[in-house]
Amino acid sequence: MTNTRTAPPLPAPARNALIAMYVGLALTIAAALIPYLASGSLSHQMHQAEDGYVKGTDTDTAVAAVQLTLAGVAGLGVICWLGMIFAVHKRQRWSRVASTVLLVIAEGIALATVFAREYGHTLVPAGIGTATLLPSLAGLVAVGFLWMWKRDRPEAS
Repeated sequence: MTNTRTAPPLPAPARNALIAMYVGLALTIAAALIPYLASGSLSHQMHQAEDGYVKGTDTDTAVAAVQLTLAGVAGLGVICWLGMIFAVHKRQRWSRVASTVLLVIAEGIALATVFAREYGHTLVPAGIGTATLLPSLAGLVAVGFLWMWKRDRPEAS
């Protein structure tokens, strides 16, 4: 006879945090694709920023650099989302603190993307910049739910 022990189901705040994390993961993947889908808008923004100041620039190279940078940051975001999802599933105590730290870092990167300026013009169009902020909102919801999660503490004997 085998003795199989199943873990009790996750409490509601943890389940809600996981839902928010999966939404954040999907938004991060979408945010990685948007610069490629809106390359015309990005190219126009680069022309505005560079045409008056730098002669003979290759805007296509600048657009590709911004696209690759945003995709790389999104790739790191996907890794972080998957790591935090795994940690919450495994009921790791450090998941609250780690997710809070990751949220602060991600929000800083997203805000830097929105407000990045070159030659007096914003570098990234408003639509793309807003898309980089959306995963952080899902992260804020997830972190809120994680901090509402009351963990069982073992009794001292």
